[in-house]
Amino acid sequence: MSHAPAWLIVPALIAPAVAVSPAYAVQYMTTEAAQKQLFPEASGFVSHPIKLTAAQKDRVEAAAKVRMRYPEQPVWQVMADGKPAGWFVLDEVYGKHEFITYAVALDATGAVRGGQRHPEHQRRDPVVQAHRRGRAARAGNPCGRAEMMVRRAQPWLGTLVEIAAEGTDSATLNAAIQRAFERVAVVHATMSFQSADSALTHVNQRAQTGWVALSPDLAAVFAAALGFARASDGLFDPSVAGWLVASGQLPRHPDFPDAPRTDWRAIELDGDRVRFVASLLVDLSGIAKGYAVDGALASLRTDGVHAATVNAGGDLAHFGEPALPVRVRLPHAPTRTVQLAALRDGAAATSASYFQPDALRHPARGHRLCTHASVTVLAADCMTADALTKVVAADATRAQRVLAAYAAHAVVLDGKRASRCDADGWHDLPLEQAA
Repeated sequence: MSHAPAWLIVPALIAPAVAVSPAYAVQYMTTEAAQKQLFPEASGFVSHPIKLTAAQKDRVEAAAKVRMRYPEQPVWQVMADGKPAGWFVLDEVYGKHEFITYAVALDATGAVRGGQRHPEHQRRDPVVQAHRRGRAARAGNPCGRAEMMVRRAQPWLGTLVEIAAEGTDSATLNAAIQRAFERVAVVHATMSFQSADSALTHVNQRAQTGWVALSPDLAAVFAAALGFARASDGLFDPSVAGWLVASGQLPRHPDFPDAPRTDWRAIELDGDRVRFVASLLVDLSGIAKGYAVDGALASLRTDGVHAATVNAGGDLAHFGEPALPVRVRLPHAPTRTVQLAALRDGAAATSASYFQPDALRHPARGHRLCTHASVTVLAADCMTADALTKVVAADATRAQRVLAAYAAHAVVLDGKRASRCDADGWHDLPLEQAA
């Protein structure tokens, strides 16, 4: 019989998580606090909710390629010195594991306030705890001092990245979270396929004709990508970008090769340089996101926070107590979730097509994957977990060997059915009690 790794607690069956109130305060930002931070000069905020017609809702969904949860958008007009100064918009984005609430500030012309492409968005929770409570002593806090958790979110890596850290001092936690976000920002700037100025785009433009120098981060992720490709016999293939560019899901930048192939073996890595010996386009987005999550979590460990979680859409990593429940959306009902496991010190990644049906492609044949299913992999680090979701999605049977090699577990949700893979193979799990 197999045993779960030390970083993973696997329940006997998939069931709704039981809500437990933590014995410490959680520092959230209320709507009012977010308004004051984004518009410190404002004298008032006038509620102007926008109710979309069915036709408008259809047009928004067609343009965004995601379903809208609500027909009404919370919007406030900002007033300063008796004159309109802008708009405050509150919205939610779909994460693989939860909804994330964020705010956007627009000036009077409708432009993002300050012209920033990535303004910080702060999460809001409907119940705000404005006090601290003592909790039992534990490692790192032997005196049982009052603790708090601080959460912040910023848009990076094509999603909203949320970081939560626990400790005894708000200023220290905020500084640690900011340093973790700076680590994420470096990975975004280096490995974004969407950006015309990223180092990865430069590689895709130049590696067809010769060696291209890589930063330490980019070299590490290229090495990991080729390692996953070798271990899975190509079920993971970073050169699938050609399919995604052809389908319009990824941009075609100037100087990209025509008619790129999908063949990871044509990528030659020599330490800190790379070249392609065939016409290729490489997309590292998924594992780059996992790498960024791992880097942010490592930064928080270095800063000595007592516990931390980094959530970047479908990529999630955690260390510290208590264990973190991992909840995943049901593919046939994505507004409902089930708990798959709990993490002590580990990571989870989920690949699915709830809202982007063409996001995953088979590396050899190009057909869509996870059209009616989701794949969640639990592993020691987030980059590995993200990569292995693609392996399981491409071929669950062959994936068993690869999962075992990385001491990882996988759960596939498909309609009313769930299956889990560990060292003993695949097993059915009941979903009757799914929330």
